[in-house]
Amino acid sequence: MRTILANSIAGCCILFSLSIGGFQARVQSKPPVDKPIQFLDHKTIQGAESIVVPGATILIGEVHGTWEIPVLVATLVRQAAIEDIEIILCLEFSSSEQASLDRFLSSDGGAEAKNTLLKQQHWTNQDGRASVGMFAMLELVRRLRSEGKRIQIVTMDSNWILPEEDFASLSPEKLRQLEELASKRDGEMAKAVIQARGKSTDAIIIAYAGNVHTRITKGTDWDPDYIPMGWYVSEKVKNLISLDVDHANGQAWVTTERGSGQTNFAGKDRGPIPFVELFGNADSGYHGKLYVGRITAAKPASMK
Repeated sequence: MRTILANSIAGCCILFSLSIGGFQARVQSKPPVDKPIQFLDHKTIQGAESIVVPGATILIGEVHGTWEIPVLVATLVRQAAIEDIEIILCLEFSSSEQASLDRFLSSDGGAEAKNTLLKQQHWTNQDGRASVGMFAMLELVRRLRSEGKRIQIVTMDSNWILPEEDFASLSPEKLRQLEELASKRDGEMAKAVIQARGKSTDAIIIAYAGNVHTRITKGTDWDPDYIPMGWYVSEKVKNLISLDVDHANGQAWVTTERGSGQTNFAGKDRGPIPFVELFGNADSGYHGKLYVGRITAAKPASMK
């Protein structure tokens, strides 16, 4: 129950003893090498032209803690913005971070602007939502905006903080409170996406979060009653596409009961070129896949 609760609250950014996707429980503590901030080598994502159309709402579900997936999302934003269409990028950041994100996006991206951003509460997290990869995505979006692209970022997460204590040591009352928080969190995230959709009928909305949140079907392997953000959105929004990020073998920076670090993830190598693949139905919880290729771990941005 306690491992299930942790996953429900953190949206699989904290992995305990559950077997999720291609996760392999092997943590390496040595931090990965930083990479230059740049878009993917391929200027376009194959097949994406069919989904980045005016009025589209796209949910992208990821395994947190990689370098390539946030950069892939930034590349998709660039591709969508080519036709001078407004882009609204909804992120799994607490709403309290909205002002700091807006300031950074309007800044020159220099050292002072970066340092000011990374001093905010969000970046004290040790999971992949606060990685150097996520910062790289924000910087790439900032560059697009500086070129005149109409892009805004909307925070969609509630202002929740995971307890510092081990979940196994929490009292029954604290667990009950966290269960209530977990059950409400996806609904609040969905509300932000639905509100963004309501404010602009022509904008392309890209909502980017952990791949449990972006499912459009109810239930998970560990909680049949779980209702994800994607399901709530699907009930209110037309022209919705939910994509699960697919990848080749690689690593992500995750937190397990063994600590935080680079962790091996299995995948199928389908070549180096990113692409969108749509299914005939959404029985899996997604309408298709967004393939990125090999993944590498992205350390927390707060780690020197």
